[in-house]
Amino acid sequence: MSFATFAQFGAALCESAGVAFPDPTPAPDGIVAFHLIFQDVVVNLAHLAAPGNQDVFILVTFGTVPQDLELQVLRLMLDANFSMLGGAAPVFGRNPETEEVVLRQVVRLSEIDAPEAFAAIGRSVELARQWRANPTLTQPDSPAFGMAPHKFA
Repeated sequence: MSFATFAQFGAALCESAGVAFPDPTPAPDGIVAFHLIFQDVVVNLAHLAAPGNQDVFILVTFGTVPQDLELQVLRLMLDANFSMLGGAAPVFGRNPETEEVVLRQVVRLSEIDAPEAFAAIGRSVELARQWRANPTLTQPDSPAFGMAPHKFA
């Protein structure tokens, strides 16, 4: 299902999540955003309310990198970004204001399905929870990062 507005998508996503849609008001710069919390993981959704803009940003907050693992984790994030090919691939970043690791995905309103987006967010939330327990996301028998990309649409 596609959506004509960010509010329609937000309401459908919140319905899939079983929570009330906050119906956010655009900020003076035109950004419309709201957040949800799933299993202690903050998920932000943002959209620039501009004519013809279809982009919705889904940002899953992983947390702050432990100082003693910072270089290793940042290298693994860059390696993961390199391996996630495609125009709609998710990417890791660091929020410069909070210094937290964030997994960011851009989706288009005309191409998104709310239940599929909710399921993909759930997978990202689970990955964030695993990352919080082990920021290198390595298994004892596997030195690889081990993250497979997934799409929200």
